[in-house]
Amino acid sequence: MQSTPLTNSADLSTVIHAMEQNLIRMMTYFCRHAPKITIDESPELTVVHSTIPDSTYNFVIHTRLNSAQILEKIRQVKNLFTKLHTPFSWWVCPFDSPSNINEFLEQESIHLVADDPGMLIDLDGYSEQQPPSPLTFKSASSQEDLKEFAAINCDAGESGDFYSVLLESLPQSCYGPHSEARLFTGSVNGKAVTSGMILFSHGIAGIYYIATRPQEQGKGYASAMMRHLLRTAVEAGYHLATLQASKAGASLYKKLGFVEVANFQEYIC
Repeated sequence: MQSTPLTNSADLSTVIHAMEQNLIRMMTYFCRHAPKITIDESPELTVVHSTIPDSTYNFVIHTRLNSAQILEKIRQVKNLFTKLHTPFSWWVCPFDSPSNINEFLEQESIHLVADDPGMLIDLDGYSEQQPPSPLTFKSASSQEDLKEFAAINCDAGESGDFYSVLLESLPQSCYGPHSEARLFTGSVNGKAVTSGMILFSHGIAGIYYIATRPQEQGKGYASAMMRHLLRTAVEAGYHLATLQASKAGASLYKKLGFVEVANFQEYIC
């Protein structure tokens, strides 16, 4: 269920917390309907696991532990994934505890592989300054649409079984026009070339899965998709949009008006 949108008068700490919760919601959103994936949730930790040897489907997020608990819990998690014979990632977010969790992860040979800036844009001040896009945008409303969305992301580097594991069993109520999650493709001359997702959760519009087929990159399609998602958020009554950017992608988002406000780190074992 969509939450009441936060306004741009909310203090930054509240917005960053909402950004973190939106990310957690996104990372577990598809998994809740994936028969091959199990989610173990507690107030202290969320562990997502499977027997698929890919960290996309095996990860830890939302850590709320103290310094006396963390090492034992890390070792328990490592033992779980060792038994499953799968790699896994451990996401470290701004409100995770203990604050020096990264030191304990490194101590247990779980190493940093990505340090992604969390970025924010005030939609009340957003205005488009670009010419109309050549893209035709489509909101996913069928399994065929989900296959197209997944194919673009696989071409851009997502796991090849992205559709069969995460999307094939997704009920339409989770991605239709009235869902908190909207999945889009952008097409040129009938060919789907770019994708994007927006998740309305915890009072903000979280943007994810911005991808363009490799042979179509450099043509402005990702920027056009971003502008479409921002328009969608504005039309839905949202005041703030957020995303977690790669270092390479941050410059694109800054041109659109996003600013860096936090960091999200991924560790891999």
